[in-house]
Amino acid sequence: MIFFFIIVFLIFVELLVYRLVKYLKNDFQWIVENKDYFPNYTKQLVKKYNNEIFNKDLGWDNKKKNKKEYLNSIKKQFIYFFDKDGSRITKNNFKQKKFAIFGDSYAMSRYSNDKESLQYFLEIYTKSKIFNHGVGNYGLDQVYLKIKKKINKNMKNIIVIFVPETISRNQSYWKHFLEFGNILAFKPVFKLNKNKLILENKHINKLNLRNVKQKIIYLKKRDFFYKNKFKKLSFSFPYTVCFFKNFLFNFSIFYHLIIFKVTRKNLFYQKAYYQIIKKNLIEAQKFYLRKDFSDLTSNIILKINSYLKKKGKNIYFFVLPQLIDIKIFKKFNNSYKFYNKLNTSKNIKIFDLTKKMTSIKNINNYYIEDMYGGHLNKKGNKFVSKIIFRELKNNS
Repeated sequence: MIFFFIIVFLIFVELLVYRLVKYLKNDFQWIVENKDYFPNYTKQLVKKYNNEIFNKDLGWDNKKKNKKEYLNSIKKQFIYFFDKDGSRITKNNFKQKKFAIFGDSYAMSRYSNDKESLQYFLEIYTKSKIFNHGVGNYGLDQVYLKIKKKINKNMKNIIVIFVPETISRNQSYWKHFLEFGNILAFKPVFKLNKNKLILENKHINKLNLRNVKQKIIYLKKRDFFYKNKFKKLSFSFPYTVCFFKNFLFNFSIFYHLIIFKVTRKNLFYQKAYYQIIKKNLIEAQKFYLRKDFSDLTSNIILKINSYLKKKGKNIYFFVLPQLIDIKIFKKFNNSYKFYNKLNTSKNIKIFDLTKKMTSIKNINNYYIEDMYGGHLNKKGNKFVSKIIFRELKNNS
């Protein structure tokens, strides 16, 4: 009789977890089932990718002349303006053109309007128009490829800005396996072979409904994050076992999402999302201790540095911590040690601003509480631009 009740109880729990997964995943892209490795592509989605996102060299790039984005957490709209070359522009009217920024969304200044961006303040300090080729979610691998594509004779000083999480991005072929739900972000990848960077990009092509499945099967075999993240965190039968494999992580997400469903208060949705970003950044810091990961990242930096020096450019690297980086690790983290060592051993101008940012008492005042780890706000961009300008003067 006891055995019967145990079986009934286990079936009940299994059905409960199964139903919760089905119920919650509709609002939360980070809850996935194993079958979700192959998303549902429609003709409209494929057309959007091919026309608005796809770039044969970089995976994706800034294409629109202007882009609007609304951030729910602070109820504010942001507008980004780009020139025909994909460089972000401000309304500053300086004639001198000696500086260029490359990097990720912190370089582009996501969630900052023109007069709030890092670029805007740096233009004022340098009294120069600055080419800004920062692109959201780029790894240093894409930054290197974009530098090769966009560099011109006017760019005498190159500023590369990136977050510590770039060490994960450099390993990713398809962001869906690293950032569940980001199904349109296919990117080129460098592999390290006998200390040489080998570009793998044959999977970067336009989508059609006939070839997409073969592409994904290929990427499952190549992408580190399919087996080591997507497969580990996705749900399949028995759902209860999947839930308890990562109990604390799953419990926190499910708990906050259920409250969100009941109350419709975004605060609880953000708390669920925070668990995802926190896990991603903790994983990224661990990757700095892996020789294969750290070797690839250091080789990309060395390649960018040597390529630009041969072109007669001055090159400066700036590592910007995300807000969650600061809250979790403060200044004692693996990435800070890694970039500091690279700076001293290879004589590369890498400035990790983690220590400076963690010394600020009211650090929340310098960041926007978004769902992507916390981007700099107007005050943060102005603060960082001053530091960058000072380093440019001291190291020119």
